[in-house]
Amino acid sequence: MIRVTSATLAGRAGRLSARIALSRLDEAVAAEVRMADPRDAEALHDLRVSLRRLRTCLRAYRPWLREAVADRLQRRLRTVAADTGAGRDAEVQAAYLHGFESRGPRSRGSAAGWLRERVETRQAGSEDGAQAVARARTAFRGLEPELRQRLSASLLRPRRGTQPQPSFARVTGDLVLKASSKLQRRLASIRSARDVKRAHRARIAGKRLRYLMEPLRRRSAAWGRCLTALKGLQDTLGELHDMHVLSAELASLIEKLAAEEARRRLRVSLGEEPAGPAPRYPLPGLLGLARAARRREDRLYARHGRTWGESRRARFFGELSSLAESLRGTTPAPRRSRSP
Repeated sequence: MIRVTSATLAGRAGRLSARIALSRLDEAVAAEVRMADPRDAEALHDLRVSLRRLRTCLRAYRPWLREAVADRLQRRLRTVAADTGAGRDAEVQAAYLHGFESRGPRSRGSAAGWLRERVETRQAGSEDGAQAVARARTAFRGLEPELRQRLSASLLRPRRGTQPQPSFARVTGDLVLKASSKLQRRLASIRSARDVKRAHRARIAGKRLRYLMEPLRRRSAAWGRCLTALKGLQDTLGELHDMHVLSAELASLIEKLAAEEARRRLRVSLGEEPAGPAPRYPLPGLLGLARAARRREDRLYARHGRTWGESRRARFFGELSSLAESLRGTTPAPRRSRSP
């Protein structure tokens, strides 16, 4: 990541935001190259994160980046980001199920293993996921040179007669204030562990605020504390989101298996099917998994309440507001005069 100083903060918004975007683009390129190594299990995840950071930067500083964030390029980047997510959810779900296998009652562990194998088999046999990721990599390699060229043009001095740009510090201070206000509203709207949509929206708002603030991590210890708090929020709400996804998957599967069993019994009762042994679905264990996922949701929500309750939110957003206002007033450090 580039080094941000008082002098660069006081410079025009387009120049430093372009440098940050180019840095994010470099990170994405490096992660995409690593994906050629099948042993690198984190390359896809790192590509997804770098693309999210890049898109946040481009979206936030769009008015000051000339044509670098034209609608056409934004749409292409959004498609690439969406396609890279095809296999990640299955990986996360399989990891959680693996954890459940080694804890709790045997029936639940057996059901977790059965479901994990089902998820992994479905993912391995699905060409859609692999094709989507391959398509995303090809598309990214195609758009990267044009995006890099356009961002590099934003580093040039503005043409004579063009409207002067505000400083990066002032623009970023305004953006942080706006993003923090949005996050504050999103957090206040979460009322229970089952507020799936509201919790998800808060997680996204927190992530975007964190990405905005990351280039300023070394500005002061207070910026670092706020970023650490946002990382903790992202981790808790991220795991809560994963539990929501797992709970929905379990509910859908249990309903499907129960309906299949009811239909089988009806066919047997009507003489349309011989009364043979019933399929051995691990239904009791799946129900146990659903209960365990629900309890995990409750614990995560309780943790969220302890760390982001009303009084703690007030302190956090109060400090962040002061930091953003201080940033808006940044002026360049005086240049040292050279000795004669």
